[in-house]
This record gives sequence, structure tokens and C-alpha cells, in this order.
Amino acid sequence: MPVPRPLFAEDGSPTPIAELAPGTWYLAVEQRGAALVAQTQDGRRGVLQDTSGIQRG
Repeated sequence: MPVPRPLFAEDGSPTPIAELAPGTWYLAVEQRGAALVAQTQDGRRGVLQDTSGIQRG
């Protein structure tokens, strides 16, 4: 991803649980419409709402 992005809790709460950093790979575990459920290196899972410009592989 080109810029840091907030990762939100799967329960829909508006407070981010983590920030995803550019240049770091994250595991996408599910696609929800245009959003992705991603997992951080420490095992936290949340919803990445803005997926524009991310690299998938």
C-alpha cells in the first residue's frame, strides 16, 4: 500500500485497532465487498476498508 492505512475491528467499531504500514506484507484472510479482512504480524485481525493501490500476490 502506498500510505499507512487504519485497520478497523471486525465488529464495526470506528476506532482503528492497528495501522498497516507501506512496504509490509499482511495476510488477507477474507474479502468483504471492496474491503479485506487482514491479519497483522502479531495475529490481530481487522477490516481494511481502503484497498486502493495495494499490491496483491
